[in-house]
Amino acid sequence: MTEINWVEVNNKAKELFDQKKFNEATQSFSLAISQSQDGIPTDILVNYAKCLYYNKKADEALTIVDSVLSENENWHELLIDRALYLNAVGRREEASNILKDLNSKDEHDPKVKFNLGWHLLHEREFEIGFEYLQYGKECRAWGNEYLYIERGILNPEKRWKGDIYGKILYILEGGLGDQMIFLRWVNHLVKNYGLEVIVACDSKLQRLLTNSGYKCISLEEIRTFDYDYYIPAMSYAAIDKYTMKPTSPMSHVKFPYIETHEDKFIHYQVNRYMSMNEFKGKKIGFKWFGNPEFEHDQMRTLPKDELISV
Repeated sequence: MTEINWVEVNNKAKELFDQKKFNEATQSFSLAISQSQDGIPTDILVNYAKCLYYNKKADEALTIVDSVLSENENWHELLIDRALYLNAVGRREEASNILKDLNSKDEHDPKVKFNLGWHLLHEREFEIGFEYLQYGKECRAWGNEYLYIERGILNPEKRWKGDIYGKILYILEGGLGDQMIFLRWVNHLVKNYGLEVIVACDSKLQRLLTNSGYKCISLEEIRTFDYDYYIPAMSYAAIDKYTMKPTSPMSHVKFPYIETHEDKFIHYQVNRYMSMNEFKGKKIGFKWFGNPEFEHDQMRTLPKDELISV
């Protein structure tokens, strides 16, 4: 049998992985491993596990990682992966404990802190949880502020520090879903601090938010817009600890904070194939896919074939 070129196998799988062809990348590894008569390199097993995880097979990924860790129990990066896989199979407490242990040994690893932040939020440790999520900026995995600063669009010296005067540019970050989620504190800034707040959002949301009473500009207008301070929305809860009082970050959010006011455009979208008079049932929106550019989109997007079968 021909000796397997593991470098070639790994490069091919990586190319497929980078193209988000997770199933093909997994199959590429699986075929080579099944044909191997010798020992399989550890790095191949680790990368194979990663492909399995992204291919929604976290249980199989966990089995492989556990076998590798049995001989490399202090492998820092692999322990982070193990926590991710444990969380995916519902063993959240074990995942959290791994990250807490790693954080106690190395308090300067932003990847550990960022991943631990999610667990702390789930455990209702909101203040430190939001603080730890900020380390995601060092991993280029949280918000867009670092990109705007790198491109010269934002001056970090104008970042809001709790000032109770001036015009505030509240910059929504992430995809459309994240932008609508982190919009929730704008009314708190206006009503409780008396600030003038302008929301910078994706142009796709501009009409909706304007109709809901917000003052808006598009994200493309940030560079030329005149303001005193800016707030990166996904960092606001970490900047302003008052949002945690008296009980949680929801204490200062009044729902609904987006109101459509019977917008005719939405009625048209829902009932584009029949008039309002003909339709008498309930109208249900079904979101079945997310942003394909999101790293873990395959975990939340329902394939069309599965949707049709439902």
